Amino acid sequence: MTVFLILFFISLAGVAVMLGRRLMLLRAGTMEVNKELGPLLPDWEKVRELAERHAKRYGYWATVAVIRFYVRSSNVAKTKSKEIADKLMSLLNKNKNGNGEGAMPQEPNKFLKKVLEYKEKIRHIKHRVKEEEEGK
Repeated sequence: MTVFLILFFISLAGVAVMLGRRLMLLRAGTMEVNKELGPLLPDWEKVRELAERHAKRYGYWATVAVIRFYVRSSNVAKTKSKEIADKLMSLLNKNKNGNGEGAMPQEPNKFLKKVLEYKEKIRHIKHRVKEEEEGK
């Protein structure tokens, strides 16, 4: 892997040196752009003009694409995280002996039963008292 990285950076440096020499010749005026670069490449002034003319539109498209990617990836991440959380909760709610069945429902506490019965009796008594007061 390191050999490939070394070769890559050596070739990158070579390309940079070649381009640097070309730019020096262009700035010095000893080389003309269209003659030296070949007939297949367009005129650099036309390319720059087109880029400046359409830069705003391309920037808008790029911004919209980035926002769409962000929203879609966040929605996917949210749904996947909910699925994983549900799976984990179902694993945690399994029975302790690990047989895969859900835990058996437990009977309510006797004290809590008595408290609930007492509350119901109080509600009925309050309801009767209100009916008697309204009836008078």
